[in-house]
Amino acid sequence: MPSPIVIHQHVTSTVVVEELAGWIVAQANEAIAQRGYFRWALSGGGTPQQLYSLMSQDTWQRKLPWNRTALFFGDERDVPPTHLQSNYRMVNHALLSSLLTPVWVMGRWHTEASPGEALALMENQLQKYLPRVPGQAPQFDVVLLGLGTEGHTASLFPDSPVLASERWVEHVFVPSQDMWRYTLTLNTINQARHCAFLVTGSTKAEIVRDIINRQSPNLPASLVEPRDGQIHWFIDDASAALLEARP
Repeated sequence: MPSPIVIHQHVTSTVVVEELAGWIVAQANEAIAQRGYFRWALSGGGTPQQLYSLMSQDTWQRKLPWNRTALFFGDERDVPPTHLQSNYRMVNHALLSSLLTPVWVMGRWHTEASPGEALALMENQLQKYLPRVPGQAPQFDVVLLGLGTEGHTASLFPDSPVLASERWVEHVFVPSQDMWRYTLTLNTINQARHCAFLVTGSTKAEIVRDIINRQSPNLPASLVEPRDGQIHWFIDDASAALLEARP
């Protein structure tokens, strides 16, 4: 059965980001109340950067118990953590460096290590800090995802051999970008309690329509199906322009 889809649509990206921030806080407080900690996989990109900057503000900081929050990265470019293209660098600048209370766990990709070492370090962190049923991947409370115009999400691109991987994490070469990347696999993403796509802008309208309406079932974003949770779409009117009107 396909995972239930919940759409959060607003006029502007600013309002979308504000609702997503409130939803993240609600998921965090629920997870902490029920299980003691909140485990969140972050996404890179310009719109998520707006989210992290918002949540770095004092009012928002106080809404989330950071000392009971584990932050990981859904994917990362294979560049040093100080590189301009590093997701960790972006999140550190937008959010982490401003936090008054340090996070419980900061699970970044150790890109300064060899690929084998970096994968092993991430697997060890996932095993140590995330709950896991034997034989299954570790479970995040929330995996935040972006969406490329060709249907990629995290660093899972169309026709990539890692789409069928049973590992938790992979190091993958992306020919269209001539770049190596690290990524959580679909096996790990689909173990999450909830997955949330954050997508804005008119350039994403066609792919948003195709993924939400399940018209392109083989694209990586279409393969995101949390086993026991929901898929939440946080979208603005521009990215939702080709969707049929909903009551």
